[in-house]
Order: sequence, then C-alpha cells, then structure tokens
Amino acid sequence: MVSVILFSQIAIAPPLGESSTTIDTSGGDTTTVPSAVHNTTLRANGETCDIAAQCTGGFCNSGSCASSAPSGGGGTSGGGGTSAATTTTTNVTTPTTPAEPTPGPTPVTVVNVTTVSEPVTETAAIQEVITSVSPTALNVTEIKVENVEVTKIGVAELTTTTQAPILANTIDTVLPTATESTAQQVLTEIKQSVSTGAASPIAVNVNVEVFEIKEKTTNKTAFVSKFTLAVEAKSDAKNVKIVEVIPKSLASNVVQVVFKGEQPEVLQADPIVQWIFPTMKEGELRYLSYELPKKVETVETKTIAVAEAVEAPAPAPTPAPEISSLYIIGLIVAAIVIFIIYKVFMKK
Repeated sequence: MVSVILFSQIAIAPPLGESSTTIDTSGGDTTTVPSAVHNTTLRANGETCDIAAQCTGGFCNSGSCASSAPSGGGGTSGGGGTSAATTTTTNVTTPTTPAEPTPGPTPVTVVNVTTVSEPVTETAAIQEVITSVSPTALNVTEIKVENVEVTKIGVAELTTTTQAPILANTIDTVLPTATESTAQQVLTEIKQSVSTGAASPIAVNVNVEVFEIKEKTTNKTAFVSKFTLAVEAKSDAKNVKIVEVIPKSLASNVVQVVFKGEQPEVLQADPIVQWIFPTMKEGELRYLSYELPKKVETVETKTIAVAEAVEAPAPAPTPAPEISSLYIIGLIVAAIVIFIIYKVFMKK
C-alpha cells in the first residue's frame, strides 16, 4: 500500500464500490466522498479536478489542479489539501462623545427679602416714602405725615460682580428683554468693552428696603420698596456706566418708577435706565435711588456697572538746570584775570 501525505490532510483510497474518507487534521469536519470520484493516479497541475484529493499539488482551484491556493483565498480545497486561512481585520471606529463645554459662572438671579419690623419715626424719612404712594391707594385725597404709620418690614442687600465672565452672562440674560434698539446697543457695547478689556466691571452695593404705610383714618395699607445703589470708585475712573434693568414683575413701565436725586437716561420704557458719570475720583461715592409703589419680596433687578481706567499722566520732563548769574559773573571775572596775566607775561 502506498500512502500519500498532502500537507495536513490524509487521503485513503478504499476498494472500489466503497466510499473513501478524507480526514482533515487541521480541525475541519470529516468529509466522506464516493470512491468513484477518486482515480488511482493523482492528477498533475492543470488537469481537471473535482476535489483537492485528486491533485498532486493538493489544491483544486476552479476545476483545475494546482500546488497552491489562488491569491485572495479563492479556489476549492475540497477537503484534499491545506488552504491558508485569511484573516480579515475590520477597524471599528467607536464614536467619541464630545465633551460638554464647561459652564461659565452663573450670575446671582434672585435675592430674597428678609422680614423685619422697624417703625419709621423721622418726619423726613416718612415724607420721602409717602411721596411714592398714590392717595387713592389709601382712600384719601391727600396723604399727611401725621395721619400715617410707616414701618420698615423688609430688607435685602447684594453687591454686583466684578468678574467679567459673570457680567457677560448677566448681560446675556437681559438682552432678550431689550426690545428697543437703544437698550440693545448700550448693553452690547458694554459687553464688547469688557471682553476687549477697554472697560472693567465695578462693584455696586444694592440696598433694598420695603415699607408698609398705614393710613390711620381709613385703615388702608400701601407698600413702597426703595432701591439704593451705592457706587464707589476704588481708583480714578472715567466713563462710568450703571445700567439698571427692572423686570416687568416690578414695573411694566418706567412711569411707575419714582427716581430720587440723580435722574437716569431712559433706554427703554419697559424699564431699562442708565446713569453715566464722565469721571469719578478714587474714593468718591455716589448714591442712586428709586422707589416702587409695591411690596417686593424677591430682588430680581439686574445692575450692570462698568468703568474705564484713567491712564496715569506722563511724568513731566526734568527741567534743565538754571545757570545762576553768580556763576556767569565768575566766568567773566576768571576770563578777565587770565587775559591780564597773559598781557603781562607777553610784555616781559
């Protein structure tokens, strides 16, 4: 018996009429093929074939014997030879979830009013408060100081930011409420000036006082909320701008706001107003105030304040030293003496 070993497979030719078995030692399944398919003589490369076991070269490629598999892994081994396994690597790109942007600083949006109970007894303070109340609210034709009881019932205090990113966020929150071009332009210019460094945010202390006014004869009650803005220059400044945005929940129109002292420029009737100071000296303090005829429980106003730094003056040039008259006289005398000595010496 002659055994033929072809690569990793062993083909055994059985007697005629029986089936022949091809054992695949490379791990493939055992395949049984009819004996009639085999010839007693293996076929040379190029001859026709049905399976690889018929070929001397061990491969049956597209019906022809060969000694190797076709490039690209095609052809038929038919269980007769060892064909090289082709491994295909597929690169799978996992989509990268973009990192969420780091949120910027969040401006303070709401400050609650703290409840207090402090009677107001000074006539001047009572007079100031009642000027913001309509007599009809107390069911009288005239409000008299002696006929009312005024009590401070609430206070709140906050300080505006001096951080440029927070100020920019504050402006972004109020820009949608700026429906008139003047207000839009002012707010946009302030934001741009801060972003470019042409101006810087300045601190403003905002103090809120809520008063209850009770009319003694009618027993009616009204409320007044007073806002006081304190602006202090920490250094010499110019083009100081303070913009106050009053929400509709407090006043639907600027006519409902009573401004005390320094009057602002109205940028928008749905109230957005602005105070401008051309210059402020270091340590200078200015107070701006307004009153609303209602009880404020949360402070939702937005105060935007910026200023430009004043450039330090250039140092004055050092004056040239003055030549004193005595110095000049001394020079003249010395010249005369030298001239006389010279003449005497020449005569000798």
